[in-house]
Amino acid sequence: MIATVPPPTPAPVTIVHVLVGAAIGGAERLVVDLATAPQTAFRHVIAVQTPSSELVAFLKKSGALVEARPVRALGGLSFLGNTFLPSERHWLVDVARRYDACMMHTHTFQSHLFGARAASLAGLRHVRTEHHINHWEAATSAPFSRAALRSTDAIACISSYIHDYLEANVPHGRTRLVTVPNGVSTERFHELPRAPLDDDHPATFAMTCRLEAWKRVDLAIRAVAAVGKMPEFASQKPRLLIAGTGPEEERLRALAVELGAAVDFLGHVHDTREVLARAHAGISCSDREPFGLAVAEAMASGRPVLGVSGGGVDEVIGEDGGGVLVPHPTALVDAVAAFLRSPATWASRGQQARARVEAHFSQRQMVAGYTEFWASVLASPARRS
Repeated sequence: MIATVPPPTPAPVTIVHVLVGAAIGGAERLVVDLATAPQTAFRHVIAVQTPSSELVAFLKKSGALVEARPVRALGGLSFLGNTFLPSERHWLVDVARRYDACMMHTHTFQSHLFGARAASLAGLRHVRTEHHINHWEAATSAPFSRAALRSTDAIACISSYIHDYLEANVPHGRTRLVTVPNGVSTERFHELPRAPLDDDHPATFAMTCRLEAWKRVDLAIRAVAAVGKMPEFASQKPRLLIAGTGPEEERLRALAVELGAAVDFLGHVHDTREVLARAHAGISCSDREPFGLAVAEAMASGRPVLGVSGGGVDEVIGEDGGGVLVPHPTALVDAVAAFLRSPATWASRGQQARARVEAHFSQRQMVAGYTEFWASVLASPARRS
């Protein structure tokens, strides 16, 4: 009797994810999640051009395949060299060929430009994820982004907010736009026990973000300070935990002192779950947030979120009772005071927040969305405008 030998299992198709940056942000974390997800349809390689050894270490620690290209800097004249020198482009093409890749997936502004040219040279499909709209609005970057569309097959938007903006404002030609919402690991960000609330533990709100002007952290400081001056909360002033660093830090520290706000600046925090464990709710003040990953992480941890309406935060908080959206920053003071007046509602809101993330913004759903996205691009004719 002749034994039947099963046909060999085809090797996974390889996608090269391209990053150009110096910090560990939402794009870098998303790439790690995609590259290390337990699915076998695709193999992932991360090609990173960066001056930051910390970023390289973060990527490698995840267990992903990483190819690093050290550069001195990213801005100024360095930007032109990093993006347009043939030696840089040929390095990325070589990475793709060594891993027998069929697609490049770019994730940051400079990587869009860098990767689009390399993908064209290598004859590969090129897709990109849009994490923000800033580079489409700036006069110095928008022309480069538009040029890169000529060799882009499809764009994945991390929220409907970004999708709608591109649909209305960017002549993307035959490039397809799809929405694949960001996702949170509901195993890592599990529901936390309710934080204590008593004389020694005042009502506490948490913000985890980079301290940049557009994040409007100053609004949270002003709201907490204003509520703390209300007579009814004189003995229980609310506290604000701010985890993150950035160019606005010095100004924000001075503002907190000036207003007498109870604010703890925690600096860079490796594990934001430690901050969320101390908080009763999260707070988000930007009306231009592209998605609101920190908001989703807080909600996954069982923390309701106060948010200023606008941007992707509207989609994340939704209307399921897991948070409160205020129509204008001036309404933040009343919203914070309302939370303090009804602490019993916080636990139920936290449970609803967790349920919303599980239903709509889990990491599992995000990976499934990208897997379908890649497969559909590979199965369709190349799109070139």
